[in-house]
Amino acid sequence: MSHRTGVFLVAGVLLLLALSCAKLPEPPTSPQKSVEVVKLSDDNAIPSDWGNLISVSSVPAYPSSVQLWFQDEKGTIRMVAYGLETHKFNLNSRMIPRK
Repeated sequence: MSHRTGVFLVAGVLLLLALSCAKLPEPPTSPQKSVEVVKLSDDNAIPSDWGNLISVSSVPAYPSSVQLWFQDEKGTIRMVAYGLETHKFNLNSRMIPRK
């Protein structure tokens, strides 16, 4: 096989491959639901109606803070971040209602 024939053969195969490609349909997007953000009024205290502390967790990406998880009598779960260096709660907490 000559060099010219090989080049035409490779070009033909690449052209056929390019023509056989089709764009995939976009996956349907669903509206994202987010956990409700609740503002704390004080960065040094947790409201007593939040209930009992049920868990403490951490995230390796944020070694200077921990998350405190609370649950009240209705089963509502609230999470607030606590800064280990600042010794203060983040004023933006999260609330997960139970149905």
